[in-house]
Amino acid sequence: MSVFYNTCGLRLPAMRGMTITARMHRDRAAQKRRSAGFTLIEMVVTLALVSILFIMAVGGYRYFSANRALDVAAREIRIQIREAQSMAVSTGNTHRVYFNVSDDTFVMQRRQGSDWVNASPAEALPSAVNFDSSSPPNFDGDAYIECFARGTSESGTLVLQNRNSKTKTISVDGETVHVTESG
Repeated sequence: MSVFYNTCGLRLPAMRGMTITARMHRDRAAQKRRSAGFTLIEMVVTLALVSILFIMAVGGYRYFSANRALDVAAREIRIQIREAQSMAVSTGNTHRVYFNVSDDTFVMQRRQGSDWVNASPAEALPSAVNFDSSSPPNFDGDAYIECFARGTSESGTLVLQNRNSKTKTISVDGETVHVTESG
């Protein structure tokens, strides 16, 4: 074995045909290659964790969006009932909000002679919401609420349900024309 002396006077073993500086560069390059990438196991574990977090986020979003859709549907029906009450008083003509349980729509209608005509386009409930089939809309035995020109309306309740089985009940007091929401 030959001995190599560097400029500082240190005794270092010499390598065949390679200087110390070249050896240091080679070692650094090899270390960089080893630390530059990821192993397959690291990649699989990372993807698994990201997938789990994504699935949890999507589940939470679906739950939140169904509850939000229920709130929006209840608010829209309340607004429609209030608008029918207002239109009945201002026009002197009976108006009603008709609830079609079979296709989950509702529409404001006005009396024209002995017929009812749509006063606005039918609105559909959001896809995550429907009328509760165990408790259909009941306003004095009908699936609609009539609002009269004198400012009163029929009394009754309407129950909405979302795909998470959460419900909201809309109640109307006919004498005070008070519309409340609970649930």
